[in-house]
Amino acid sequence: MKNAYELVLHVDKTGALQVKKFTMGAQALFPTLLQEKDLRLFKEKIDASSFMPGGQYAVWPAADASVQVSTLYQQFARRPNLPKLLSPQTVTNTVADAVQRGVLALRYVRPDGSEQWFWRSKIEVADWEKSGEAWLPSKAVLNSLNARAVLPESLPGLWPAEPAGVELTTLCSLFDGKHAFQEVTQPGYPPEARPIPQVAVAEVHKAVAQAVKAGDLWLVFGNDSVLQEEPTALQLDATAKVFRRPPALNAIELLPGALKDAWSTETEPKTTVGKLYAELKKAKGNPWPPKAFISTLCEAVGRGLVARVSGSGPLVSLAADGKVELAVKASAPAAAAPTEGTPGRKLSARVSLSPGELQNLADGASTLTKSLAGCDVQFEVAVSVKTRSGMDLKVANDLLGKVKGGWSL
Repeated sequence: MKNAYELVLHVDKTGALQVKKFTMGAQALFPTLLQEKDLRLFKEKIDASSFMPGGQYAVWPAADASVQVSTLYQQFARRPNLPKLLSPQTVTNTVADAVQRGVLALRYVRPDGSEQWFWRSKIEVADWEKSGEAWLPSKAVLNSLNARAVLPESLPGLWPAEPAGVELTTLCSLFDGKHAFQEVTQPGYPPEARPIPQVAVAEVHKAVAQAVKAGDLWLVFGNDSVLQEEPTALQLDATAKVFRRPPALNAIELLPGALKDAWSTETEPKTTVGKLYAELKKAKGNPWPPKAFISTLCEAVGRGLVARVSGSGPLVSLAADGKVELAVKASAPAAAAPTEGTPGRKLSARVSLSPGELQNLADGASTLTKSLAGCDVQFEVAVSVKTRSGMDLKVANDLLGKVKGGWSL
């Protein structure tokens, strides 16, 4: 009786009825059948290239540039020589995966007759599998382009190696319908050439602008450096250079040891925000994104690595604060503690806490903050130790520095 339940009837690729013996293990019946290669059952998805023209499954008419997604499942269901797809979702998953990989493009026709294209992106419309058309990228002419499609990881083999950039006109030329990117399908195997669809230059510009605004690409045009902002039409010039997102700028890179020519040779070196930025440009070979530069400079000021000499308040922008004077102090001044006289702030009495009492405060910090919601609760903390000969402060200072940059004994 047990052996009778380990026999399955199936139709092979020639259309002949076959009997297959399988062995039940710890898994349930259906997962066991899915593992039997001869049964040719697919639940999740299959490789889209297998049903494209020239693939092993002749589903896609060789002369057609596109096919209705809804008809693909029907073809697999009608023809016994093809694998068995367990539900239409298998085709949906296959096409969605192929569009993200760039193997297929998808054209979605809206009820009003307008269309939207997807390539190298998620398909972000409902019910696309009912009216969508799968297209061969080499035959498709897209009327829009997702920002992800212009990134280096979407065009492998075409972007230069880091840190080199690519001219915007060169990036646009990749979408002339005559280029292909290289997809590595399996480790150790030669990459497959995947055609890139044709897209108008204006649409490529829009995609690049969106990627720059999102911070995924960095655009440099002359002295303009744009990151996490939308570039203007003027900055989207054919000769503009597009780079990968630059690495994070460390505050240490702004100090005299890294940018010697930006600082004076006094005991307490001085410079201005504008001069510091100009020397950073020379060191990096490109104008650094101003917002990223100001953000890192503010971090350096906040950590006490750099002090603001002229004016007061936070640094806002390169244009507004370019003439602000900066200095590296020989010894950092102690931060002024707020007092009862500080407008708008109330200060508790100062007390000394043991490590155990400090832990009690940490445990109750959440409750304290909630009870004073909207009051901008701040804790002023200093660590006091008794000095002794040969004391090693490295571990302690490393820990304090992790809690708050620049904090040390």
